[in-house]
Formats: sequence, structure tokens, C-alpha cells
Amino acid sequence: RPYKGSTPECRGQRAFILADVAERHALAWDDADKAAMLDDAGGDALDALLCALIAWETWRDAPESLSSPPSLAPLREGWIYG
Repeated sequence: RPYKGSTPECRGQRAFILADVAERHALAWDDADKAAMLDDAGGDALDALLCALIAWETWRDAPESLSSPPSLAPLREGWIYG
């Protein structure tokens, strides 16, 4: 179901996704952050949450050789600084 849009159905889908993410990952956010994610019809706020969650899960599950950058890694183009 689409979650990007200004219809009540899209807002309801954003609410469903937030509730599912909160339950599956034992996460919570304050009322202002929740409202920002629900009220953002373009979905950018929710997309940012989902992207951060996927990045964290990928880092968490990566073998140590991938999650620990080599000493010269910051000098290479494209390295994500965190």
C-alpha cells in the first residue's frame, strides 16, 4: 500500500509502518517526531527512519572485516563517515 501522499489512507499506512517498526525493533519516539513522520505527506521523514534502521541492521550484521574500516579508509573517495 502506498504511504506517500496526502490522503487519509496514506497517512494511515505511515501510522501502520511506524507502529510495526516500533514493535519489531523495540523503538520509541517522542510525539513531535511521530507527528513529523505521520504528517510528512512526501514520506521523507519516514524514509529517513527506514534508511537509518536498514543501515544500522546492515552494520550490526556485517562481518567484522566489513564493519571496521581499514586505517586508510577515510582517505578513499566514497567512504561514509559516521
